[in-house]
Amino acid sequence: TGISRTHEDLSLSSVGANCTTEGSFDFDVQGHGTHVAGIISAQDNSFGVAGLAPKISLHSVKVLDDSGYGYVSDIIEGLYWAQTNQLQIVNMSLGTLSNSISLEAACEAAKAAGLLLVVAAGNREDNSVNNVFYPAKYASVLAVSASDQRNQIADFSCRGPEIDIIAP
Repeated sequence: TGISRTHEDLSLSSVGANCTTEGSFDFDVQGHGTHVAGIISAQDNSFGVAGLAPKISLHSVKVLDDSGYGYVSDIIEGLYWAQTNQLQIVNMSLGTLSNSISLEAACEAAKAAGLLLVVAAGNREDNSVNNVFYPAKYASVLAVSASDQRNQIADFSCRGPEIDIIAP
């Protein structure tokens, strides 16, 4: 959904991409992209919280629209942009229940180019085993489920053999 350039606790690169037909990569109407960016790289200062990697170069590649929805083709375009611009890590806090051969091929190509793809497994009320969303199901990505305060997989988080790690 983009990352808000005006957020006082994020340092966003001026280099980014908007793969949707709405808005801008550096303005986040929906808020999800900015929220996730804060978990990753909020500045280690006297404001708010510190992210896991506050000194990284943060690039916004908007692949979901201002409502938080999008097309697989936009995700693929974003992956190719990240690859072309030699990013090292791509976070995808998104998912779909539908498999896409094209999305899987784009993930494999990005991994082959040296990108680490970190992908949310998804959140569902149906927390039965093996309900992981795509692209987290693909072998070319690092699939992450949510942990709770007991460092166990959260009740709402997807589960399955594809999960590589759980994290807060």
